[in-house]
Amino acid sequence: MYAAILLLPDDRGGFIEVRDPLYTPFPKPVIGELVDVVHPIGLPEQARIPHPWFRTLMYGGLGYASVSIGLKILGLS
Repeated sequence: MYAAILLLPDDRGGFIEVRDPLYTPFPKPVIGELVDVVHPIGLPEQARIPHPWFRTLMYGGLGYASVSIGLKILGLS
């Protein structure tokens, strides 16, 4: 499993090393590739690569499971 390691510039001319919390079975992004990152203002150590497809699949799956369980409980399926 691979997790991206991000190097972000800090105020003193150095870099902050941050590991993206999402692990993948392939190295993406490749070493040296520039990517967009998001983080709360003033907290670059909480930086991450946005993964909208992952969140869509995760919340879509959770929503589907919730509706399915709700219908089973109500006896409608």
